[in-house]
Amino acid sequence: MRKPSCSPELIYKFAPGLLSVITEQLIDFFITTRPPLDARRLIPALLRFCEEASSQEGRRHVLRYVEFAIEQLGCCDRWVRDSRAIRNPDSIWGDALVIHLDLLFNAISSSLPP
Repeated sequence: MRKPSCSPELIYKFAPGLLSVITEQLIDFFITTRPPLDARRLIPALLRFCEEASSQEGRRHVLRYVEFAIEQLGCCDRWVRDSRAIRNPDSIWGDALVIHLDLLFNAISSSLPP
């Protein structure tokens, strides 16, 4: 994936499947890729990964990327910030936030190009 011939579009397309197989390595790749990937385009795959049968450790890696997007990339998109709360294993927000993020996920997913 580090080859120049690997376009960001391919990364966004295959991120959901790759997350379930090589979670830690893929998150490391997302963080070290230059120029940085668009966090807004990765978050739907990350959320989907966490909602499916991901482990606590997998969720921690996803949270690590979300925190990177906010703190290092300066991503101030509310949707990215909100995803940090739901992915935190110690989150106390519960089902209300899950429903809120599901609505946001659906709205953003439908507005992204295929």
